[in-house]
Formats: sequence, C-alpha cells, structure tokens
Amino acid sequence: MTIPRLPFLPIILAALLMGSSLVSAQDFDKVMHALDRGDYVEAFRELRPLAIQGNSTAQNNLGNLYLKGKGVAQDDVEAVHWYRLAAEQGNAVAQNNLGSMYVDGRGVRRDYLAVVFWWRVPRTDAEAVRWFRKSAEQEYAPAQFNLGLMYARATGVPQDDAEAVAWHRRAAAQGHAGAQYMLGLSYGAGRGVQKDELEAERWFHKWAEQEDASDKMELGRFYAFGLHVRKDQAEAARWFRDGANQGSASDKSNLGRKYALGLMLPKNEAEAERWLRKAAEQGDAEYKRMLGYYYAAGLYVPKDEAEAEYWLRRADEQDGSQDAPARTPREPRSLRAPGH
Repeated sequence: MTIPRLPFLPIILAALLMGSSLVSAQDFDKVMHALDRGDYVEAFRELRPLAIQGNSTAQNNLGNLYLKGKGVAQDDVEAVHWYRLAAEQGNAVAQNNLGSMYVDGRGVRRDYLAVVFWWRVPRTDAEAVRWFRKSAEQEYAPAQFNLGLMYARATGVPQDDAEAVAWHRRAAAQGHAGAQYMLGLSYGAGRGVQKDELEAERWFHKWAEQEDASDKMELGRFYAFGLHVRKDQAEAARWFRDGANQGSASDKSNLGRKYALGLMLPKNEAEAERWLRKAAEQGDAEYKRMLGYYYAAGLYVPKDEAEAEYWLRRADEQDGSQDAPARTPREPRSLRAPGH
C-alpha cells in the first residue's frame, strides 16, 4: 500500500486559552478581539510583550503571526524562535508546530545526521520526530497523527507500521479525522495490523461522518471501486448523495453526470436530472446556463425547450448580462418534482 501524501498538520492561529505564566485574562481578551476583527497588527502589538514575559501561549501565537506574515513581515526563522521558546516550556501545540517546521525545513538549517553509514537521516527530520513525540505524549491528537505519519513514511525514524497504527489509533480515538482515515487504510491493506475490512469500514465511516463533504464523496468512490472496502454500489450511492447534499454546486453537478452516464453508479436519468437541478438552484449563473444548454440539447436530461428557456433566462437574470438576448418571460411547461 502506498502511503498517501497527507499533509502534516497545518500550523494555524491557536486558541488563546491559557499560558505558562500569570497573565491577566484581560490581556488575552485584547488579543482575541484584535484577531476577531482581523487586526493582526494590533494582535502582534498585544502579543509580543506577553511572549517576552514568557507566556508560552503568547509565544506560540506570536510564532504563528510570523509564519503567516500577519501583522508583521513573514519570517520563518522568527517563527521557529518563538515556537521553540514555547515548546521548551512544554507547550504541546508549540511542540507540534516546531516539529512541523523541522519536517518542512522552514526556518531551520537542513543538514544530515548519519545513523549508519548507508542511511543518512536529515537532522531536521530527526528533530521533527523528537518534537512530535514530546507533544504526542501529552495526548495532543495532531502531533500523534504527525508522529504516526513519520513512522508510516520512514521519515526521521525507521519504518514501523505497527508504531504508526498505535499513534494513529490514539489520535483517532480523540476524533482526529486524518488519523481515522489512516487507520482505515491500515486495516484495509493489513499494514501494521491484521487485515480487516469491517474495521476499515468502521474507521472510514468515522472519518467521512465529519464535516468535510469531499471526504464523503471519496468514501463513495472507495465503495464504487472496492478500494480498501468491499465493493457496494448502494453504499457508494449513499456516500455520494450525502457528500453532494452537503457540498457545493459542483459536487451536485458531478453527481448528476455520474447518474446520467452510469459512472460509478447505475445509470438513472431521473436522479441525473434531480442533481443537475439542485446544482443549478445552488450555484451561480454558470450552472443555470449549463442546465439550460443540457435541456436544449437533450444532454444528460430529456430534451425540453421550455425548461431550456427557463434556466437560460434565470442565468441571464442572475449574472445581470446586458448583452443577453431577450427571452419570453414564461415559466417552463413543467418543473419536474425531485426524483421524477
């Protein structure tokens, strides 16, 4: 099984909840209000004195501002400096952030640590593992996920699938979606654990039931092709529908075309039309215009001139086109009920 190129946990502005030194809640309130307003210059101005006083949460967030160039010039070296100060105080979020900087080679010198004469490990990868482990041992789920990836990819440590599974299991138990996905892959391929399609399905379901519509669509693809799980068209249709319902107009339009062409799902003209209409209702003028052309040409949907004119007129109205040809303002002959 090829390990997917999942990203290491992205470094984001962490919640300012508590620090390692006695700093008043009012001080942090000022920072939070500035962040809520998108006033990063003010947030930087308020954070820096707190970080200099030694507050690890402030230090970590100051590192975030330097990393993203928010309120201050972007500077990876300064970001690493502040992450390190917070990490050395035991701040789990900063430890994970520092590990991410090492693994990406940002703000740190990239050289090599010879473990044995035939295997040269980048020192930055070994440092990444060290900081991920410190954070992971504090039960910080993103670091547990990242440490699992290091073992799965043999990055900074010898490859150890069982150790990867162990760390991903700890993160997955806390609801980390990436770790749940990785456990599904591990059980589906029997990598680091005994192969078990039911366990693979269980973890994939937990992953897909979180908020990302694209994950639901991806699980639908797994079921359609029998990737990592049993092949099951009913389950594929279920996850495709759930993802499209939650997702964008593009997701709905793609599902409509799948039904129209019989791609990954049984061909179903009524479902094709229903999802293409949903896309047109949700999306911008482009989707209404496409549906109008589909009705005019009988492509993906039954040919229907009244429906074509209706959707083309709605597209013109939505985009305010001044050059659009005049259309007779009439309703279509019949607006089909969903599923009919």
